[in-house]
Amino acid sequence: SSDLEDARASLAINEARVADRVIKAPFDGVLGLREYSRGALLTPGDTITTLDQLEVMHLDFAVPERVLGQILPGQKIFATAISFPGQVFPGEVIAVDTRVDVDTRTTRVRARVQNSKGHLRSGMLMNLELVLGSSKFATVPEEAVFQLQRQHFVFRIDDKGMTERVT
Repeated sequence: SSDLEDARASLAINEARVADRVIKAPFDGVLGLREYSRGALLTPGDTITTLDQLEVMHLDFAVPERVLGQILPGQKIFATAISFPGQVFPGEVIAVDTRVDVDTRTTRVRARVQNSKGHLRSGMLMNLELVLGSSKFATVPEEAVFQLQRQHFVFRIDDKGMTERVT
């Protein structure tokens, strides 16, 4: 009957409207703080909250062009965070970017770090050691690198406590 068909069509329309208001995440994770109060009118593109998968973190860092040939997926890294002094977060390189930044002469590298206890958060500043062959090289934050014409350098403190400029 036409009444039954009308009721089914109305039900389908209402189900579609409800489905349009349901937000589903593509993965399990931890929700951040809510940006809007309940009942607020939102528009497409508004950020309601953040969703982070915290069990495994990706750590992006830059390496100098001169060591690029020594970086391979699977290499070990050891990361530390100022928030957790003395704690080391081991990880491994999972990808090396295909380009060298012409201004900094560095290439981006991505490592995966296990975070089973959930200590690490997205956006944290971390220090890391990357094992190259039998030596460990420390990286420095990009902000610590100074450029003078075409030369890049950092300042370090020598054994006598004096500051020296190092290329």
